[in-house]
Amino acid sequence: MHSKYILLVSVNLLIGTPTAFADNNDSVYSGWQGHRLNRLSGELSLTSEQKSKLESILNDQSEELRTIHEETHKEIMEVLNAEQFAKWENLYKQRNENRLKRWNDEQK
Repeated sequence: MHSKYILLVSVNLLIGTPTAFADNNDSVYSGWQGHRLNRLSGELSLTSEQKSKLESILNDQSEELRTIHEETHKEIMEVLNAEQFAKWENLYKQRNENRLKRWNDEQK
């Protein structure tokens, strides 16, 4: 079960999760989360009260995902040797940079 969890989270990290924005640039992540909330608000015609409650829920989710991400990162570091981990980190950073670039391009 534990190895399936690590695999699932690792795949999620490699293909992407919102928490990827949180590592290097909290303001970009906050912008992404705000964009997500505004999109939901428009698509669902949320009231101010609903939007506020959703914001709280999404903030809680963000913190939970960030914690999972940090724990998973540590577990991956324990499994990989130093060379593999360095390569994994490079892949991870490249993916984040590409994601941030796409996100920034969408904001223009």
